[in-house]
Amino acid sequence: GKGQAILVVKGKSGKVAGTFEASGNKLKAVLNLKISDFGIQDISYKGIGVEDEAKVEVTLPLAKKAAGAAAAPAAAKAKK
Repeated sequence: GKGQAILVVKGKSGKVAGTFEASGNKLKAVLNLKISDFGIQDISYKGIGVEDEAKVEVTLPLAKKAAGAAAAPAAAKAKK
């Protein structure tokens, strides 16, 4: 699927767009961002710099949802 995430780098947050895929008990996301949007500029080592656009790949474990967990908030609202 496609979506957005809020990424925090060096204390600066920003929305980044990307894609994700769930497989088994893992979620893999690929986020595309501009490093200058996070206050990072002029990166170089021995005269070699980096592009402003970067791709970040993240793999996260998925947690199993407890039975009835999705229905609990709706039931609580109905009681009020």
